[in-house]
Amino acid sequence: MAVNIVLIGFIWALLITDQGYWLSVGIPMLILGCGQGLALAPNTNMGLANVDETNTGVASGLINTAHQLGGVLGLALFVNLSSSLVSSHQMAAEFHVAMIAAVVMAVIVVVLAWFSPNNDH
Repeated sequence: MAVNIVLIGFIWALLITDQGYWLSVGIPMLILGCGQGLALAPNTNMGLANVDETNTGVASGLINTAHQLGGVLGLALFVNLSSSLVSSHQMAAEFHVAMIAAVVMAVIVVVLAWFSPNNDH
């Protein structure tokens, strides 16, 4: 459910452009933030599901590290991809290149979440 909300935010940011700050940026970022907030706890629980009780501290640390690195590396990937495909003076107007990549990744996550063995549909 939460990754679907993230996907909706990315699609909105991709499709709704030149409609002012709130429609083009503000609302999609609020939707993305809500989806990511709702996804964080279930993802952490999924990562700890089959861990022995004596190793939960280590596993929790690794999961938190992965969350932090994932955000930083994901942002770096989007910036690098968009800057390599679009000239610097068009960056603000053409940020949809990064949004296309984000939508593709979000669709992959939705599909993986849907077909995961512990999915409760």
